[in-house]
Amino acid sequence: MKTERNRYVDNLRIFCILLLFPFHAAMCFNSFTLASGKPEGFYVWLGPVEWCSHIVVAVYPWWMALLFVLAGISTRRALQKRSAADYAKERVARLLVPLLAGLVLVVPPQAYIGDVFNNGYSGGFFSHYRKFFTTLTDFSGNDGAFTPGHLWFILYLFIISMVFLPLTSRFAKRNPESGPGRIRLPAGMSLPALTAGGFLFLGIFSLVGRIGNKGLGEYSACFLLGFFVLSRAEVIEKISKKWAVLSIAWAALAALRCWMWAARFQGDLAWNIGYTAFEWIGILATLSLGSRFLNVDAKPLRYLSRAAFPLYYFHQTLLLIVAFVLSSHVARPAPFILLTTAASFALSLAAYELFRRFPMSRILFGIKK
Repeated sequence: MKTERNRYVDNLRIFCILLLFPFHAAMCFNSFTLASGKPEGFYVWLGPVEWCSHIVVAVYPWWMALLFVLAGISTRRALQKRSAADYAKERVARLLVPLLAGLVLVVPPQAYIGDVFNNGYSGGFFSHYRKFFTTLTDFSGNDGAFTPGHLWFILYLFIISMVFLPLTSRFAKRNPESGPGRIRLPAGMSLPALTAGGFLFLGIFSLVGRIGNKGLGEYSACFLLGFFVLSRAEVIEKISKKWAVLSIAWAALAALRCWMWAARFQGDLAWNIGYTAFEWIGILATLSLGSRFLNVDAKPLRYLSRAAFPLYYFHQTLLLIVAFVLSSHVARPAPFILLTTAASFALSLAAYELFRRFPMSRILFGIKK
């Protein structure tokens, strides 16, 4: 089996994308509440089931953050090979164009399903388009109003990539270990120091820029930590050696997080601090495990790496269609989640295989040839 340096970055991205399917299937049974006290619900919501919420609580803090970290690492690699102008053109083609196409073609069916399932909307799909584009509420989409849906990640990544491009393009081609303008880390920086520094940086950024309960400042910090810190070989080597310690800490914080959720210790300072700690330790732990055990190359992994963006792009719409159909036939959470996960994954792969064969759909949906 061929081993390739930094292959673990692509493989961790695959891992995150695959988590989408059971995660969003579990959201159909979430027991979260809004500030108003009403259930948060979902596009297809079958009532609260606590253990399904524990899946979400244990995964979400580090999972989406890790995707932004990986994007930061990949951005350093990309800007080492191309100019800022070429990188910006690539971001427009790979992020902005699919985002706009998705807002017209991919997301509206989700809002339609949410409106039918949660509000009894009886109009046709195409008549619902007007409501989708003219009604603004909380951006959840559960009520049929406008939402970026799961494409919020693409929106945020495009904004972050462009806002910080003057900074990242300036530093990308410089040797991070030496040379003028390098980002200096203290010599022999210990794991506790790296953990504390990342936690503080992430915590400060997390205080600003929340839109629709998604932290633009938080994910900007993840992107920058990926670009400036976690793209560096000596940092990855350091945390790779501590994979066992980081994994134990990650598991302990996940258990603590679930216990706090079950005990309803939510929304206070301890809950928010715990979120950031779990987020950062989860990032370090997954990177340590990935660099140690997933730095491998194999034909199925190369295929999934090419399919990762389309799988993300199509998964939620197809998953909600499956969930809507199954909601009338499967009542128990476990088989519902398993069936929804398997069927939506298969359909998403089929969508990728279909749309990658046509030039126009490749352009619209950001699919690499």
